[in-house]
Amino acid sequence: MVELGLESLAHGGEAVGHHDGLAVFVPGGVPGDRVRVALALQGRFARGRILDVLQPAPGRRASDCPLHPACGGCPWMAVPYDVQLRAKSDILRDALMRLGHLALEQVRVVPAAAAPSETRYRHRARLHAERHGVGRVLGFLPAKGRGVIPVDRCPVLEEPLERALVPVARALQRAPEGPLDVTLSCEPVESGGRVGILVETEGAPDGHRWRRVADGLWRDHGILVEVMRRGRTLARAGEGNLRYAVAPGAPGGPYEHDASCFTQGNRAQNGTLTRLALDALAPTPAEHVLELHAGCGNFTIPLAQRAGRVTSVESHPRAVEHAGRNLRRGGLATRARAFTADADKLAAVRRVVEGRVDAILLDPPRTGAPGLPAVVEQLKPRRVVYVSCNPATLARDVARVVALGYDLKSAQAVDLFPRTWHVEAVVALEAR
Repeated sequence: MVELGLESLAHGGEAVGHHDGLAVFVPGGVPGDRVRVALALQGRFARGRILDVLQPAPGRRASDCPLHPACGGCPWMAVPYDVQLRAKSDILRDALMRLGHLALEQVRVVPAAAAPSETRYRHRARLHAERHGVGRVLGFLPAKGRGVIPVDRCPVLEEPLERALVPVARALQRAPEGPLDVTLSCEPVESGGRVGILVETEGAPDGHRWRRVADGLWRDHGILVEVMRRGRTLARAGEGNLRYAVAPGAPGGPYEHDASCFTQGNRAQNGTLTRLALDALAPTPAEHVLELHAGCGNFTIPLAQRAGRVTSVESHPRAVEHAGRNLRRGGLATRARAFTADADKLAAVRRVVEGRVDAILLDPPRTGAPGLPAVVEQLKPRRVVYVSCNPATLARDVARVVALGYDLKSAQAVDLFPRTWHVEAVVALEAR
């Protein structure tokens, strides 16, 4: 065992200290802590398990959740919020420099955009269900090890989601065998707070049993349900779609989606994210904007309100259907068109793009946008704004666009997930 001081936070959630020149990654630590740890060497670095906090960091916080630290959902529960924000900016800067091989003078990282609240912010959450003894438990993945941490309350969930945990867990007791991934989404309380769930299973395709589970949740609790196995719907129950309301004062407008469509998990911060991305892109009524990985219209709607023309590209057919309906509902169908195509394949993008592209906005999944450089090289937009949830793939893609003759104008972390190490970012690039 050794004693060391903790200095920073790493992408992945651990605090970092040093011992005899070796970086030591310590789960549950807070920068400023003096700790005694059990050391496990792992090549060029080590991991430390806290045995004792000898001197806590100033502002170190007690947990307000009985599931912490066993639950893996909020690894930065003890970290003061201002320290979390600085860490996310540092993680973004480090990725762009170390992984993107950009020089310090090329990387302008502005302070992270803080969330209005660290609690009750998630309107969308992914849980897991698996057998435990004679029953099935619904919960989050543990901080370490395997299994599921059962959860019937969670302080970061919006109240309608939290209220749905128990009835959903009870209904899943009657479901066919096999582990399940369960995504819950909800409308704002002021819009009625309806909840929708998407259940994904690899178990037996027993549509009859799944229909009974889905019908019961809709009949008894008003929960919209869809059950899918390998991309095929086994059961569906409920009427209508969830309505996604943007934050007051944010660009865009309400739009509808179902539980299978991706939406940002933090409703209030999604408004901040949208505003920052559109301000960075600064589209004008004379410009044509190409939107890649567009989903069901999160950026498409506000883009169509400001740009002259928007071409929206998304690979998920149902999301494209929702995007088209949302544009028509908002009276924007003449200014924006949504296409089903692979946003990372140049040939697919070229088939749907007509005329000059002045700017590109994209919001890809964690795997990033490996096809972006080819699209940029071919279409030569003046500006590119990249919204990312993974600093590593962001840095990879940005470096390739910079090599094509673009400058990184700004980069900003947006805190969509307080108490976690997840970093959302908005990066703006401009042709030289």
